Amino acid sequence: MKVVLLEDIDRVGKAGEVVQVSEGFGRNFLFPQKKALLATDGALKQYDERKRSISKKQAQVKIEIEEFAKKLEGLTIEIKANVGEEGKLFGAITTGDIYHALQNKGYKIERKQIEISSPFKEVGIYPVNIRLHPEVEVKIQISIS
Repeated sequence: MKVVLLEDIDRVGKAGEVVQVSEGFGRNFLFPQKKALLATDGALKQYDERKRSISKKQAQVKIEIEEFAKKLEGLTIEIKANVGEEGKLFGAITTGDIYHALQNKGYKIERKQIEISSPFKEVGIYPVNIRLHPEVEVKIQISIS
């Protein structure tokens, strides 16, 4: 049975590909989960229309994300922490702490978008990457005092 995949499926194919699958796999898994359509001329046209619609939405979302990235660019967030005599922190500043500091300032991002190499354990200013989109990344500064 030939089907058009609507999304990427491991060991089967990528979205938009026409692939040969067994009838049981198609009827029992792909069709009920809306992961594929039977490969007919109508289904191919329907998929092309859906693909164009999705690409337009993705382009609009990317533009909105780039505008948000411009607001974040160059931002410095100050985080207060308990500090010992030598400038070492009691504990560490993690992505969770950065996430909460950004939320308190009114910036809506996900915790998993924040990228640091390791938790910060000393007072100072550190660069932090925030990946807002696979193609949009912004750097901010974290000031720990």
